[in-house]
Amino acid sequence: MSLPKMLDAYIEHRKEVIVNRSRYELQKAHDRAHIVDGLVKALSILDEVIAVIRASKDKRNAKDNLIAKFAFTEAQAEAIVSLQLYRLTNTDITALEAEAAELKNKIEELTKILGSEKVLLQVIKKELRFIKKGFDDGRRSKIEKEIEEIKINLEVLIASEDVMVTVTKEGYVKRTSLRSYAASGGLDFGMKDSDRLLQRLEMNTTDVLLLFTSKGTTSIVQFISFLIFAGRKPVSISRTSFRLTGKNKS
Repeated sequence: MSLPKMLDAYIEHRKEVIVNRSRYELQKAHDRAHIVDGLVKALSILDEVIAVIRASKDKRNAKDNLIAKFAFTEAQAEAIVSLQLYRLTNTDITALEAEAAELKNKIEELTKILGSEKVLLQVIKKELRFIKKGFDDGRRSKIEKEIEEIKINLEVLIASEDVMVTVTKEGYVKRTSLRSYAASGGLDFGMKDSDRLLQRLEMNTTDVLLLFTSKGTTSIVQFISFLIFAGRKPVSISRTSFRLTGKNKS
């Protein structure tokens, strides 16, 4: 995918995100504005509303009476009866009117975003500028035509630990921590019935073990991760046991 196509795809993605977000926020704003309108209306006839609530048998009956007498909607009646009477009487109508005005402006703004491609793109630009401002630091990586080969010295990663190393007739080599070895009573070698133990060596993970085969070849083993080298090329890594096979088998 070319860079222009990637940018086009990103812009389409941002459009989808902002449209979905705006629809959700617009619905929330409409719902809240409807409730605020109901509360403002209730406060304008507060004495009558309180009288109806006190004369009602229960919450459901109070809601039905408010809807029947004052033409509140179900949602508005629910909001009114959910407020305790002392909160209803102490509610500031000025604050509700200010919230209603704020919601009206928000609804108009969100409606413009959803109704105009131009406004939608302006929102995308504004949000990208905000992101740029928040992460406006220099490039931390370098792009170069040629780079040097990175070589990692695996030996520096080796943690020093005393271990027990066992070698069997069928070519199995196993590393076991001294603690595990002692806990097993020195008997847990994990061998098959047909196999037998050739060597049992107490070593350190920083040691190097040379294994000479019957064909005169040599395998070099580092027991921290069992790096088995045939010449200079590692042929097995990151194991606690392995088996010498083929030309490497002892």
